[in-house]
Amino acid sequence: MQARLAQSSAALLANARLSLEVLLANSYFALRGLDIQTDVYRRAVANYASPSRSPSYAYEAPLRPGWTWPGPRPSWHLLRLC
Repeated sequence: MQARLAQSSAALLANARLSLEVLLANSYFALRGLDIQTDVYRRAVANYASPSRSPSYAYEAPLRPGWTWPGPRPSWHLLRLC
């Protein structure tokens, strides 16, 4: 009887330890993912704020023949989102 109780307690302890190790591993990988995401955002903001950037969205497509802009052409590259 004592052997079964000791074996049961050891199994419960091993199960609790394994559960905590899994929780730690999941937390670690979630934190690493957030670190990478933060780094991507930080680089994107730095690139956006850089005065030497040449944005690809500033491409101005030609108008169809005979079409004209109603006023001055928009300066999309000057648009800044806050």
